[in-house]
Parts: sequence; structure tokens; C-alpha cells
Amino acid sequence: MEDPELQRVTELLARERSGQLDDAGHEELALYTDHPELIEQAHARVPAVLVPGASDDRAWLARVQDDEALARANQTTRTRIERGLGASMMVGGWLIGMLGSPVGVVLAGAGVALVLASFLRVRLANRRDPYDEIKR
Repeated sequence: MEDPELQRVTELLARERSGQLDDAGHEELALYTDHPELIEQAHARVPAVLVPGASDDRAWLARVQDDEALARANQTTRTRIERGLGASMMVGGWLIGMLGSPVGVVLAGAGVALVLASFLRVRLANRRDPYDEIKR
């Protein structure tokens, strides 16, 4: 009996090499990155007729992994605390400012600065844009 996962990965790779794989197929194929031996076996089974000359059929996988790294960086504990504190400072500053206190404006401004600094820190730490090297 043939392994159904191996059949599916082989089918996805064949469709990807022929240029018929959609975004959902790319995402499904990305799920198999934890099983490099399965991908190697599937690569060996894909018909050579479908293989384009010198194309890099794993470039999309690198882009997916870069997207996931950026998403993980946005979900770290430090980042969530910074953004939560900044949002709280903005709301609190706005409420205090409604009472006529100039401290509220300063507090809201500090909250905005904290949130912006958090976004910039994460973005600068992950400078590599996964879509800079798209080849058509």
C-alpha cells in the first residue's frame, strides 16, 4: 500500500513545477517542511518532464518561512506587553485628557510613541522582506 502523504506531496510538487499550484496548494505544501525526507522522496518521484530548466522550486518555501518568522516576532511576550501597555497609555491619556489635565495628552503621546517604537523594533529586526526576490 502506498503512503497517502507521499502521494499528496508528489502531486503538489508536480503541480507546482508545472505552474498550476495555487496559493492554497503552496500553503499545504509548506506544512510538510517538518518532514524533509518525505519531500526528498516526493522530489524523486516527480516526473522529469515537468521540471523546468533552472528554476528554483523552493523559493516560495523560503518566503513562507520568512512570513512565519515575522508573524512569530509580532507575537512574542515582549512585543505583546509593549503594545498592550502603549494602547493602555493611549486610552488612559485620552480619558485623563477629557478631564482637562495636560498629563493626559503627554500620557497618550507616550503610548503612541511606545506602540510605534514596538512596530519599528520588530520590523527592523526582521529586515529581510520575503517578497524582494520574486522571480517571474
